[in-house]
Amino acid sequence: MPSFAADVKNALSRTDVDRACCQTAELAALMRMGASVQTDGARGAGLRFAAASAAVARRVIRLLRAMDGAIETSVAMERMPQLRRRTYIVNIAAGAAVTPLLAQLGFAGEPAQRE
Repeated sequence: MPSFAADVKNALSRTDVDRACCQTAELAALMRMGASVQTDGARGAGLRFAAASAAVARRVIRLLRAMDGAIETSVAMERMPQLRRRTYIVNIAAGAAVTPLLAQLGFAGEPAQRE
């Protein structure tokens, strides 16, 4: 039985957002909920995003492509037989295009100033 949070994420993943600022905010929120930064010494930092819903994983990929089409992504599915559950993994490859994305989403660079 899915949780309320999973239901909300699934419903929001099916809505369309046209403004770039809203897309950035949505992607930043999703990444803060389920992403981890992975470092590769030579290439820099990448991201690994895990979602319980295929719709949410597709939404993350759509938002990433809308922000920067040069970002390399791959998707994998992990099955947990003991829980009868699937987890969808979106890997964002480390590279030059990822560093500005990390800063834009608030994962790297100067911390945001509050007024």
